[in-house]
Amino acid sequence: MEIREIAISHYGPLRDVRHRPQPGLQVFYGPNESGKTLLIDAILKLMLGKRLKDFKDIDRVTGMPLGRVALAFEGKEHIFDGKTLLEDVTGLSSSDMRNLFVIRNKDLQISGQADYFSRINDQLTGMEGRRLTKLKEIVRNQGRMTRASSAAQLSKSQDFDWIGDKVAAAEKLAAEIREYLEQARTGQLDALERRLEESRRLLQAINRQIQDQEMAK
Repeated sequence: MEIREIAISHYGPLRDVRHRPQPGLQVFYGPNESGKTLLIDAILKLMLGKRLKDFKDIDRVTGMPLGRVALAFEGKEHIFDGKTLLEDVTGLSSSDMRNLFVIRNKDLQISGQADYFSRINDQLTGMEGRRLTKLKEIVRNQGRMTRASSAAQLSKSQDFDWIGDKVAAAEKLAAEIREYLEQARTGQLDALERRLEESRRLLQAINRQIQDQEMAK
């Protein structure tokens, strides 16, 4: 995408301004009040029309400029005159254009920085990053997790019925059971318990025999 021609016939004090950008950096320079800012304002109005909600102080001259901006996009040349708009052709919104012109009226801050970079990332990569972020938050809530990531733990919040604490207690009990079973195997406690039970049964049988002999006397 490149601007091939800027032609402003009339916009406030600007008259018959024509420029065909060459490859490389384009610099518009001149003394104060020579029309540099008005030229940028005219370009934006021609490309964005009435969709200028993200721009402030762009109404130094009321009304639309007379002129056009010729722009090449995907192998075709498009003419923007305030009626045919940039967003309809390229998908770039006024917010995107706002952040292409950072230095305006001593303002060095990118407007809506977090959302701007998310949208630019989506456009460059073809991924729906903002939609994925919303889906991750839904998964976090449904899964009762502390955060939306693969390393997240279950939440210990009352909002999720302290499920994190319950799982932690269950894991602790399971560990204690495993430890007891391991000690039983290594210390042969299970074999001793079986021998004790056999001895108890043998003692009961002997006692019954003694009782039978006493009754036979």
